[in-house]
Amino acid sequence: MKLPGKLAIVALLAGLVFGFFPAGTSAQDVNDFVIKSFYADYYLSRDQNKTSQMTVREEIIAQFPAIDQNHGILRAIPERYIGHTLSLRVESVTDNSGNSHPFSTYTENDNLVLKIGDAGRYVHGEVTYVISYSMRNVIKNFSTHDELFWDVNGDQWGQVFEAATARVHIPADLNSSLQDRRVCYVGTYGQTDQNGCVIEPAKKGDETLITSSASRALNPYETLSIVLGFEDGTFELGPEVAQEKRLQKIKLAAALAVALIPPLSAVVIMYRRWRALGDDPSGRGVIVPEYEPPKGFNTLTSDFLLSQKLRHVAMSAAIVELAVGRYLNIHEIPKKGLFGKTDYQLEIIKMPASAEREKKKVIDMIFLAPEVGSTLKISEIKKSAKHRKSIAEGITELEDWLSSDL
Repeated sequence: MKLPGKLAIVALLAGLVFGFFPAGTSAQDVNDFVIKSFYADYYLSRDQNKTSQMTVREEIIAQFPAIDQNHGILRAIPERYIGHTLSLRVESVTDNSGNSHPFSTYTENDNLVLKIGDAGRYVHGEVTYVISYSMRNVIKNFSTHDELFWDVNGDQWGQVFEAATARVHIPADLNSSLQDRRVCYVGTYGQTDQNGCVIEPAKKGDETLITSSASRALNPYETLSIVLGFEDGTFELGPEVAQEKRLQKIKLAAALAVALIPPLSAVVIMYRRWRALGDDPSGRGVIVPEYEPPKGFNTLTSDFLLSQKLRHVAMSAAIVELAVGRYLNIHEIPKKGLFGKTDYQLEIIKMPASAEREKKKVIDMIFLAPEVGSTLKISEIKKSAKHRKSIAEGITELEDWLSSDL
């Protein structure tokens, strides 16, 4: 879950099931299980340089079906945050008795993905996964305060979470820096529902224990998130971040040098040859052709003239043409998660004049009831039967217009 325009997420912990599909099973089958409980302990501290450190212990109890379907789960843990390393170290992956689970790892989208399970053995019933790991530089430094913003289970699970709980352990040396500002959220990406969870502090010896729990079951792609505030200057980025930035600059300079050496060498060589062999003969110079569409033609009329029908690519081109003409704004919505897709949002900023009937028709059949300021996501158009029907009828009407005009 992310709060647009407010707080930055410290980490996205995404979990997905994995299975090696035997003959006769589909990719959707392996998602048919539930997470009985997700329980995580976060031990926050800092070193002598005020660099934030966090040791994590997660206990995930999954309930698998009795059929031969699943081999285990995937657990994605971030390796980078806001452009710098988190110095992630995975300590162990065990069951509730301390016996090791077999696992392998790979990197994807700045995450270290743990592939937990045995490819030669199916899992059935209740299985417990205990994952222990450590991180550094998990705190975001704002101008007024420092902040821990943590997605507990992550919003990329396709399963129901019957229970989700997180406990943040604050040691005695950080108690005075901990602010009263704390909040929890439950929901999918972008939602800010505070009614579906509780967050409470308590004293446990010298430490402060912040406990947050979802007060209801979490639906697929919902996560529990927690936010804790600390006094400004409580934490500082570690020296490894500065070193990483220096290495990035060195790599960039080296890449630019490699890219520039061949063309610069060619310029020097050709200049010397030109000086040795004389000037080039005079000519007319470079003639750059320019083309303009026939007056009164647009993407729709051009496509209909070419194909004697309107193709879907012409409708896409018409949307871009409306954006170029400052009738629409097209906003890109970045993809979310490991397997998310990039989406786009259309926004009406000006309505076409009545004489521009093709442009007006395109906006009418996409937005259904358009007005300045109306917005619509491309994904919503694809999912809506009403929009698909409107577009199909609109294309037919446009073809009738263009047929009579041409």
